[in-house]
Amino acid sequence: MQVTTVLDVEFIEEEIINVNFTTVDVIQDRGYIVQTVKDCFIFNEVPTQLTVRRFRVSEVFIIESLQVLYNGLKEKNITVHSTTEFSLPIDSIANDTVEVSYIKQ
Repeated sequence: MQVTTVLDVEFIEEEIINVNFTTVDVIQDRGYIVQTVKDCFIFNEVPTQLTVRRFRVSEVFIIESLQVLYNGLKEKNITVHSTTEFSLPIDSIANDTVEVSYIKQ
């Protein structure tokens, strides 16, 4: 019998999410739950750059869950265009790094 569990996750604006599954992973008979939870999150993805400001992620995301790190710092002034695209408030240059974390839809 497979049990489906719905999880509500709320991102806190001041913190970067870090999920540690080590403790849960040791519960062998509940392994499918751990994998299901892991499959809901995307961490540290490098999005595809479309323009100097606009980017696309690989999965459809829940809009409120998108977190963007611009050169290692959380960027709060992003514009979300769709459930796969967003833009930064400033132009990025060649040495800038952009990473995103989000919950898949």
